[in-house]
Amino acid sequence: MDWRPFMRLTRRMLGHVGAGLAAMGATRAEAGSSEAPVIAWGSPGRGDGQFNEPRSLAIEPGGSLLVVDSGNERIQRFSREGIFL
Repeated sequence: MDWRPFMRLTRRMLGHVGAGLAAMGATRAEAGSSEAPVIAWGSPGRGDGQFNEPRSLAIEPGGSLLVVDSGNERIQRFSREGIFL
């Protein structure tokens, strides 16, 4: 799946459209592109793959996703399929 560049942030928790979107103030991350379905992953918590207010999402050149998890004060890396790396 090819991701498009970062487009915008939103406060809505569901229905994100476009790559590079993270659910702000929520407990899961969501991303997608106009050609691919939205994927969502994560749950509330402090463990690997869990979130406490994900704030931003970046796409690395190799396609991995970086999610800023502000409530846990960290950045987490995921595969294109949402698997914690």
